[in-house]
Amino acid sequence: MENLEGVLVELGKDNEAEELQIRVLGIREKILGRDAPETATSMNNIAVLLDRSADPTSEERWDRRALAVRERVLGPDHPYTITTLANLGAALIRAGKPGEAEPFMRRSLETNEKLLGANSPQVAADLNGLAGALANQGKRAEAEPFLRKAVAIYEASQPIDSPSLAQALVNLATLRSEARDYAEAEVLLHHALTIREKVYGVGNADTERVRSALDAVIRARAADGK
Repeated sequence: MENLEGVLVELGKDNEAEELQIRVLGIREKILGRDAPETATSMNNIAVLLDRSADPTSEERWDRRALAVRERVLGPDHPYTITTLANLGAALIRAGKPGEAEPFMRRSLETNEKLLGANSPQVAADLNGLAGALANQGKRAEAEPFLRKAVAIYEASQPIDSPSLAQALVNLATLRSEARDYAEAEVLLHHALTIREKVYGVGNADTERVRSALDAVIRARAADGK
């Protein structure tokens, strides 16, 4: 059934894929029990589909259920548990609850630093997520060092055209722009745009969002006289 779910997602039929995954969950709960790792996987898969459909409240509910099972069955340091922590944190940010997201993001970061090392790309992803939770609470000065560290890790460990690096650059540029440091924001966005154009092409929605942000920074810098 999960292979069929993947086909449905590729066809853009997310609602049908969600219904199918809910059926899989029901079967697994009945046969394997609510505490089976496979049951938690179905919960996680439903949450991922809800992320795609921009339903963060429902996504949060399923992530919490998956996390409870995975912590109980797999333990707090299992990679699947840590992934669910980060997913739940991201869902809470999208639901407008960055304060609730922060402890989940911090726990994911701390555990991955312990298990994978401080320079792991997964740690960079956690740094990026934690920075998002902080920035959305207005804690921009606290968020910025985490983003700079994420950028440094990606630059050292990923290809020069890494989409993850591009997103971290955009996030850091947003903070610098909000601090009226348009000069650095412009450099960061130029770098991100170069990556997006190479990876996704000109005209891609993600590419054009970065281009629009860059144009806005250039105009702001001109108006600011810097």
